[in-house]
Amino acid sequence: MLKIQPQFGTETVTVIIPTFQRSAALRHVLETLSARLKTRHDVNILVVDNNPLPQEKRVIERFRDQTPFDIRYVHQPAAGVSNARNAGLLNTTTRFVAFLDDDMEVTEDWVDGLVETALDHGTGLVFGPVEAKFPNRDDPRNQHLAPFYARLSRGTQKGEMHETFGTGGCLIDLSTCQLPNPPFDPSLNESGGEDDIFFDHLRSTGTKVGYAPRAVSFEIVPADRLTSRYIKKRNFGYGQAPSRICAARGRQGWAGVARHMCVGLGQFGVYGALHLGFKIAQHPAQDKFLALTAQGLGKVFWMNKFQPKLYGASQINVKNRLHQE
Repeated sequence: MLKIQPQFGTETVTVIIPTFQRSAALRHVLETLSARLKTRHDVNILVVDNNPLPQEKRVIERFRDQTPFDIRYVHQPAAGVSNARNAGLLNTTTRFVAFLDDDMEVTEDWVDGLVETALDHGTGLVFGPVEAKFPNRDDPRNQHLAPFYARLSRGTQKGEMHETFGTGGCLIDLSTCQLPNPPFDPSLNESGGEDDIFFDHLRSTGTKVGYAPRAVSFEIVPADRLTSRYIKKRNFGYGQAPSRICAARGRQGWAGVARHMCVGLGQFGVYGALHLGFKIAQHPAQDKFLALTAQGLGKVFWMNKFQPKLYGASQINVKNRLHQE
């Protein structure tokens, strides 16, 4: 396939895609990225294979002739979401880095929208809207669960904003950011929440955050992430994030920890009652309030020993047990 040649005045962007034991998902994100992305910039793709064995290397080798973008492969055998993202940054030399998860899709303006906001507004960290795609478009639960998988700004205008989303779909201007060492906290390899701590550090050291409304991407939500068990586990971890961010600031953050814990107790009581009511009525909104109840509880029980195991080595063990059964 004809490779895209850099143009005068373009920027170079590395798209980092960490992947963990999801070959089909990896192929899908690479295929959609190659087919849809229309950009004036020089884009290269870096796949970080976080499997213990380099099982995705053949996928990348076969895919090189099917994409207009240069593509590289890095094997990071130490499982963990922080390890994978850190390996991506360690193997990057470009000014701009964009992150995609292996369960995402992009639109044609994704890269250009992110870079435009970064350059026009001097924002070192840029987010675009992330919309949720569900396996059953007609499921009445979708409208209630979409806010927990989508990441949308309260505003709609391009420019600076004061909130942050998840790592998947974001752009980082490495020339303007003071990265911690290591960038993503390895102690959060299995629980997640490493991006919240990372983004809080960037903001506290002067990085401005931007919003790029035309840089739309999608999170593909599989059926196994719509079970009550997963909803509780995922949102409990999300709920921990505000308290953990404050705790990571040391003494100056303890007042914030106490505030979030009090808020969490109130949310647990109110949302728990609403969840129970909707569950009795068999109304699809029960999942929304299940998620909110779990988030409230996470604010209270934010400590390390309560971290949910969603990524990394814990998932290798789960897959091994399922294979044995």
